[in-house]
Amino acid sequence: MDQTRRAVLAGVAGLFAGCGTTSQRTTTPRSTATVTSTTETVRYTHLQPSGNRHISGSGRFDAVDPIDIAIEGHPKWLVGLPVEGGSLWVVVPEAGAPEAVRVSQDRVESVVIEPDLPAGQPPAVVVQDNGVRFLTADETGPNTHAVQFPDGTIVTVSEAGAVRVDGDLLIEDALPDARIVWQDDVAAVLAGATERYDHGALGDEVEARAIVLFVADGSGTVRRRVQLPEPTVVEGVAPILADIDDDGDPEVLVTVTGPDEGARVVAYGLDGERVATGPAIGTGFRWRHQLCVAPFSPDGAPEIAVVRTPHIGGTVEFYRIDGDRLSIAARYDGVSSHAFGSRILDGGLAGDLLGDGRQTLAVPTQERRKLVALQRQDGVRQAAQRDIGASLASNVAATPTDDGGLSIAVGRSDGVVRVWQ
Repeated sequence: MDQTRRAVLAGVAGLFAGCGTTSQRTTTPRSTATVTSTTETVRYTHLQPSGNRHISGSGRFDAVDPIDIAIEGHPKWLVGLPVEGGSLWVVVPEAGAPEAVRVSQDRVESVVIEPDLPAGQPPAVVVQDNGVRFLTADETGPNTHAVQFPDGTIVTVSEAGAVRVDGDLLIEDALPDARIVWQDDVAAVLAGATERYDHGALGDEVEARAIVLFVADGSGTVRRRVQLPEPTVVEGVAPILADIDDDGDPEVLVTVTGPDEGARVVAYGLDGERVATGPAIGTGFRWRHQLCVAPFSPDGAPEIAVVRTPHIGGTVEFYRIDGDRLSIAARYDGVSSHAFGSRILDGGLAGDLLGDGRQTLAVPTQERRKLVALQRQDGVRQAAQRDIGASLASNVAATPTDDGGLSIAVGRSDGVVRVWQ
């Protein structure tokens, strides 16, 4: 049974005057934003389909002037995409209709996007040629979004936890807010929904007892089901699929948590076996927030960027694989990538953010009113710091631009989206 696919192309309807301060809306003749993707591409709040919050392009986050754009509601989710001459940002507020704006060198334009996404729902945005639309499908839960594989297959997670591949049931016990991630021919989803670990840090007290790996196509074939031993759970909404040992295949990275030892980062292979394990915090109800994988290390080796206890004095930890261990190579204190009780887990990202060819992590400070840019040397150095201008209210978002640059954006508690481009 085919999924219902509802979407309407977006077009430009208005022009904001000015880019350096909060923009004022005026009217202009209707036009169309030219999207630079020539093949159909889906953009997610977690940047990569694999769940890895890593962005391509090269920017000057440390040097460009911010652009502040007032929206009607309070921004909760942002998704960026490259358009001719700049970037386009889709904004989903906590309440009210979605908005979209196009940011170029000399102006900010309002883009009319059909409000066929429920308020507050995390968006997946499809772009192709001149078209921009939400990826929506029947039986998608309110706290997740549909996913599209390269062959056009649509996969959904219902509010009851049923995962469907083009309408056919795959499993029926996924987390109700699970995000499906995929890389190459493998997809992953967190399953075995349970309330046996009632931390409640991520919006509810339901966590996962299992990781299900399946083929990333329309076949609906389960490859492995990795079951966690009691009383542990996976505390998160999605794994990260990333190659941390340079063998050419991605590992499945999750935060495994229990009431006694607390959280640790664990890497599984595609065969379901544990590849490497990081140290436990040592106390229950203490979380580790895995953000991204990139060649942060001074020697170019891949490292996992994780924030330990983001709610009570967060510390960035950079992990690298060492045999069957995930060892912490460096730390940096004073950050917060997540607000307790929020479902927004996209609170940091990595890329060549400073235009120096080095991988840099952008993450909020503890008070969540600034972003710091961190680079690995012997330890970790703060390479830049930018004011958000108010409290962070959304995910930390980014997109490449059509000229090889990149753009970073955040939504603020005062109803403003701030863009560095």
